[in-house]
Amino acid sequence: DDAPGPAPGDGVDWNTAYHDIHVALRDLSCPEIWVAAGVYKPTTDANRYTSFVIDRDGTQLYGGFAGTESTRAARNPKTNVSVLSGDIDANDTDDDGNQIAEVWTDIQGHNSYQVVTIDGTTAKGNITASTVVDGFTITGGEAFGPPTFGDGNGGGIYCDGSDRRTCSPRLSWLVFSGNRAYQGGALYNNTIGGTSSPELTHITFQGNEAGDGGALYNYAGGDGTSSPTLNHVTFIGNSSYYNGGGIYSYAGSFGHSSPLLTNVTFSGNHAGVDGGAMFNNGSTTFSTSSPVLNHVTFVGNSANRYGGAISNDGYNGEAWPKLHNVILWGQGNGGDIANFFSLVSANDSVIQSGCGGISHCSNVITTDPLLGPLQDNGGPTFTHALLDDSLARDAGNNALAVDPTNSNAPLATDQRGAGFDRSLGGAVDMGAFEAAPLTILSLGDQVWVERNLNGVFDPGVDFAPNGVTVNLYADDGDGVLDAGDGAPIATTTTANIGGQDGRYLFTDLAPGEYIVEVVTSSGPLVGMTSIPGSVDPDNDVDRDDNGDPVAGFGVASRGITLTIGGETLANQDGDGDANTNLTVDFGFEDLVRVSGGVATVRGTDGDDLFLADLATGVVRVNGFAYTLPAGVTSLQFDGGQGNDQLVLEGTPGAETVRLLAGVGLLDSSSVGVTGSAVSMETIVFNGNGGGDVVRFIDSSGDDTFITRPTSSSMRGADYLNIANGVSDVIGIANRGGSDLARLFDGSGDDTFVAQAGGAAMTGAGFSLQAIGFERVAGTASTGNDRAILIGDASGATVVSRPNVFLIETAGTSSEVTGFDRVIARGRSTDDFAQMFGSSGTDALVAGPTSAQMSGTGYIYDLTGFERLTANGGGGNDLVRLTGSAGNDIFSASSSLAQLTGSGFDLRAAGFERMIGVAGAGTGDLAILIDSLGHDSFFGSGNQGDLIGAGFFERAIGFDIIRIRGVNGGINRLALTPPLAYTLVQQGTWV
Repeated sequence: DDAPGPAPGDGVDWNTAYHDIHVALRDLSCPEIWVAAGVYKPTTDANRYTSFVIDRDGTQLYGGFAGTESTRAARNPKTNVSVLSGDIDANDTDDDGNQIAEVWTDIQGHNSYQVVTIDGTTAKGNITASTVVDGFTITGGEAFGPPTFGDGNGGGIYCDGSDRRTCSPRLSWLVFSGNRAYQGGALYNNTIGGTSSPELTHITFQGNEAGDGGALYNYAGGDGTSSPTLNHVTFIGNSSYYNGGGIYSYAGSFGHSSPLLTNVTFSGNHAGVDGGAMFNNGSTTFSTSSPVLNHVTFVGNSANRYGGAISNDGYNGEAWPKLHNVILWGQGNGGDIANFFSLVSANDSVIQSGCGGISHCSNVITTDPLLGPLQDNGGPTFTHALLDDSLARDAGNNALAVDPTNSNAPLATDQRGAGFDRSLGGAVDMGAFEAAPLTILSLGDQVWVERNLNGVFDPGVDFAPNGVTVNLYADDGDGVLDAGDGAPIATTTTANIGGQDGRYLFTDLAPGEYIVEVVTSSGPLVGMTSIPGSVDPDNDVDRDDNGDPVAGFGVASRGITLTIGGETLANQDGDGDANTNLTVDFGFEDLVRVSGGVATVRGTDGDDLFLADLATGVVRVNGFAYTLPAGVTSLQFDGGQGNDQLVLEGTPGAETVRLLAGVGLLDSSSVGVTGSAVSMETIVFNGNGGGDVVRFIDSSGDDTFITRPTSSSMRGADYLNIANGVSDVIGIANRGGSDLARLFDGSGDDTFVAQAGGAAMTGAGFSLQAIGFERVAGTASTGNDRAILIGDASGATVVSRPNVFLIETAGTSSEVTGFDRVIARGRSTDDFAQMFGSSGTDALVAGPTSAQMSGTGYIYDLTGFERLTANGGGGNDLVRLTGSAGNDIFSASSSLAQLTGSGFDLRAAGFERMIGVAGAGTGDLAILIDSLGHDSFFGSGNQGDLIGAGFFERAIGFDIIRIRGVNGGINRLALTPPLAYTLVQQGTWV
């Protein structure tokens, strides 16, 4: 496949590498297999059953090699991506060219049922932990096959330990992306009476989907055990049609399915029924599904019914999860935990809904844990960091922070793994992420950063930014700092007076007016002042002429001058001279912090405006500018409270942006900066060329996505996201609600395609997509534009007018406006179309499988619609109905034409000219009916015409033509024999 050797070899070294993983897996002399970066597929033909099969214990399959390494330790799976792909027909959606399905909706056509099969049921014996799959991205598996047990399960990996056998390999450093199945979209662990309990380490499950267990399904049939261990794992944006958006664990009678989760994150997973992140099913007789969760974080998961994060069912068995040092916060619909005949214990955890419904609950915090966005905080998997003020810091229980797989030894690391210690202070943190201790700097030459917003220094809470100088000037009388004030008469960096840190002292000042200036390099600051009063004039508090304390410092920023109000100082220090001491007390909240390569920008409790120019590195917060220092590689914005807006200015290079409800994720290739934003009510990204890609992702409520070649937006109940100047845009709706997408064309010739809730508008230089929306609408303007609308197996209904065309299926609708040509395709056996003409001249040409209606400025084509009703409207309209190879009946009157046959029914009303054409069958019948006035029938050859005032009826090729003169008037008959049909007359003809 993609190995670097010049030709397939013996697999001894890179120069003679195999070019087929199947060959390496069959090589009995090759227990350890190294796979170079590239894309590998089980087959290139249409056999969906073909899979990479591991059925020999001790096989170790490693990816992530460049193709030059001599040791396994030298590989880098993150840089050298080895992809195992089920896209055997090579047509999956691939916007970024990496040949990886980021979400399951990228799957198109027919992919492999399972990309990898690990089989412990063969004569070769059980699969144990000596079998390893490590360092791959597994994508595009589609286990939607015939109704057999295996073909519908585990699109990425199917691990089979049935028939009392074992399938318990080690799976590590893997990414399961964009797989789908009936059960277990990415991974299905199966056993009946045996064991299927793999070890999962450093795994990411993202964008997978299934009926149950969107990412992972553990099946313990009979008295079997399917209890995998998960360490350092993240579940992102997986979904299930029914239960368990992330994990579904099922224990059959006497079975056990109780996974052990340590250092795991569930973020943004969704279930169509119960258990947005996890569903534990111990509902059968004597079954057990009681997972243990240590240091697990649940954020933003949802379920349409119960258990936004976790749902437990122990009706006839046990479903008794144990939660230790866990965080559950910010779930969507369904809440945190739902219990059905189950018992849950939660200790030393953050649970937003508190202890309600939990049988044993101790040391549970219900305060916002202040989590950062899901992002790369180090390590192989994404995590939610704990922000500085989080109460989950150092609040966990060390006695529970243990590794059950290692004799309950203390956990060495957090989810990120090596280099990120679990214990970084006294007590461990709650959740999957361990935050570094806050550094409280000495205040020798600094002011403090005000955290409690109480105007006084709070030891252990407030801390100090670097590089602050306080200058004192003698004011020249105008109350502002200018050249007339001269040089500072005093400068101090002394910030400790009598133990009161942050107070700056200027001694023995003569009476007069003074200005205080604060010079800081910490970027935009919001200032607070506290100059407390005192009856003791020696308390170093400045007072005005009336003896009142001086106050009034406002907003502070680097280089901004602060005045003390221009007051005249009097002798208040009691030392007998005419001078006084001035003490200035400052507290600031630092909105921009730089630590290493990470710049954190925080908002206030009010409404904030953030502006970030990626090209120049300038960040503005509420008007105050800050230039990022060199070396910043990560920008993190937190809007905090209020109605906050973030505006991102792109670079001339390529940016990839994901916009969610209140959240934004950025990757800028040209400046090497990644970014994230949380708690933003409005996010605006302004592209600047370079092939930017923006993905909009909906909320769990009702959302509206509007996209044009130059501007796009998605809006929900409490958020608005906008992208300007970006021509490659994708909107995704997979989190619930009734969602609408509107796609607008460009100025040229454009194409719109819609199918089952998804749509795309493409034209010169732009690509706009909408995925998963219940309602989509396309609008065309100038140019010669075309729309293609496709139904589904549930049946489609079309309603069309000259400027508007609508197709509806079960739960979805697609409407287009202003297109010059519309093509609609039915996919069921009962599709129906209703078409209306214009006030001008229109034409309808229809048969059993296709129809076309056209008029001034429009052409509508239909295929696969079994039932059709059309109305000509005004004008002199023409309809031509053509029969099938079977026996057909055509009837026409002055106001209606109808053609029926086996499996189809075509009707047209309001057409002045009506033509019926028989198909190739025998016994076709045409019925031509007169009007109330005088009518004439002309027959010759295989054709018969009935003509009256304002209408024309013609039958061609029919075996029998029946003419009815029963409605009045004088009906005339003119025949030119021989006739190729049997003429039957009813009524009076002369």
